[in-house]
Amino acid sequence: MSWQRPKLTVLGLVLAVFIAGGAAGAAFDNVLLHDDGDRSERRDHDHDDDDDRDRDNRRRGRYLDDLNLSPDQRIRIDSLLERRRRETKEFWDTQGPRLRAIVDSAEAEVLRALTAEQLVQLDSLRARRRSRSDRR
Repeated sequence: MSWQRPKLTVLGLVLAVFIAGGAAGAAFDNVLLHDDGDRSERRDHDHDDDDDRDRDNRRRGRYLDDLNLSPDQRIRIDSLLERRRRETKEFWDTQGPRLRAIVDSAEAEVLRALTAEQLVQLDSLRARRRSRSDRR
């Protein structure tokens, strides 16, 4: 039995877990650390096709470069990942608004559960995060 198929399966699983974890983390991060202004600015830029593709290509390149793939493997994997990127974009285009509603609702519930002192503290955390983001 060839080891290529199991290697590709493992690579695919690792990338899928990475993407799913990033999406879950971003949603959680939105609920706790971003105010409405931050989110609306990001929403305008998050799904720009060229930016997404460039970012995905850089990320993919960092991981795949270390695997010493043959040219044939690289072509096959790049093709597979591009196809999955399009599927992911389609998912976000169709399901993104529903997820946004869930995240917004969760954020509203979290904010209602906080005391006045905790709301001030949350505003401070958000300000620090914006400051760090601006410096980058």
